[in-house]
Amino acid sequence: MISIGSQGEIKGDLTARKLIVKGVFDGVAECESIELLKEGKIIGKISTNDLMIESNAVFEGECRFNKDKDDQKDILEA
Repeated sequence: MISIGSQGEIKGDLTARKLIVKGVFDGVAECESIELLKEGKIIGKISTNDLMIESNAVFEGECRFNKDKDDQKDILEA
């Protein structure tokens, strides 16, 4: 699990089971689950099985929902 706090910022690519964003993520993320919390911001491309976006959060980019768990398993094993 990767958690970005309200003052945190990550730029780059990441792969994780779960991503929680309250700060800023700018890049490409491949995760089983992504939570974009109030006042958090995601810029870029994400690939996930489960996405939760709270009100007052910002998402700018592309999202791909994985068709099944086997797709995500391949990503996490790479």
